[in-house]
Order: sequence, then structure tokens, then C-alpha cells
Amino acid sequence: MFDTETGGNIYRAEIPLEQAIEIMTYLDRFPIIYDCYKDNTDWMTRSMWDQAEVFAPNTYYVSSIRTRRKPVPELKEYLKQQGGSVQKIQLFSTDPALRTALLKELPTRFSHLAVSSSVERNVEINHEDANKGAALTALACRLGLDRSQVMAFGDGLNDISMIREAGIGVAMQNAVDEVKAAADLITGSCEESGVAEVIEQIL
Repeated sequence: MFDTETGGNIYRAEIPLEQAIEIMTYLDRFPIIYDCYKDNTDWMTRSMWDQAEVFAPNTYYVSSIRTRRKPVPELKEYLKQQGGSVQKIQLFSTDPALRTALLKELPTRFSHLAVSSSVERNVEINHEDANKGAALTALACRLGLDRSQVMAFGDGLNDISMIREAGIGVAMQNAVDEVKAAADLITGSCEESGVAEVIEQIL
């Protein structure tokens, strides 16, 4: 998390390079594609980048892979050459059972990870301290706010820590069940202006 005025870090927790390489080596055994964020840029093995239409859940994510991911000949080798930690690893799978299995397997196989999902077909891998709840707490502290003064909205598994940490955690109507269970309130869906509905109600 960065301060847009100073460019300095407000909060940072990254996956060590050696562990990132180990995770990617493990993922290579499965029929998936993956990428990683490093130094605020998204990198991807070109052969995986070429398969975006097969693995991405919709045209938006195909476009995102094509425009935002920078292809390199082989991601692990590129990371070894660059050195330094990795901000995030993200994978896409067309097999729902495999995706569910990886969500459970990765945090038990590798230490100090937070594994979640934000959209269909994807799995997001972060350092255990790199979660939205911790970031929300750091931002609130930076702004001099108590958690009771903070409201957060979410719909995906990666939003649960933030929903729980906020003074008022709000789940969208289209949220997954785990987010709804963690929330204080449930509002309309994203298509129904659910965020505006609660802001008007509370504020």
C-alpha cells in the first residue's frame, strides 16, 4: 500500500523470492496458468500469456492479461535474475475441483501464506500479512481513525479479513456465502448500487 502523495510505503508484506520459486515450481505440475506481481508490475511466462483465452473467466480478464501482464520467456528464471521478493502470485484454472483443492492445499504445503480468491477460476497467493484486513488497519492508523469509524464493502473471499476488521463490514448481495457470514450488513448487488445504498443509510 502506497501513499500517493509521497510515494512511500504505508504497508508492505511480500513473498520471499525462494518461496515464490518453490510455489511456482509446485504449480507447474497442474494444468493452469499463473503470473506474479513484482515491483508493482505484473509478469507472466509467455506460453501461459498465450493461453489467456483458455483459462481466464471472461473477456475482461482476457483483456487484462493481454494488456497488464508483461510476458517473459520463463517467469521463474526471470525472477531469479531480478532478485527480490514477490508481491503476489495469481493463478487461473478451468477445473473447479482443482481450484478448490489448491485453495486448501497451498496454505498447508507452504508456510506463511494467505490464499484466497476474488473471481471465478482464480486463486490469489499472498504473504499471510498481505491481506486487506491488515492493510485497512494500517490505513486507518495512518489517517488517525479508530476501526469503529471505518466501513468496508466486499464480495470475494479475499475481502473477508477486511470485512471482519472494519467497524462496519458490508457484504454485497452477490457476495460469496463466506463473506456474507462475516459481514455486519448485506446490501444490494454491485448492479443495484448497493454501496451507495448503505452509504446513504449510514452517513
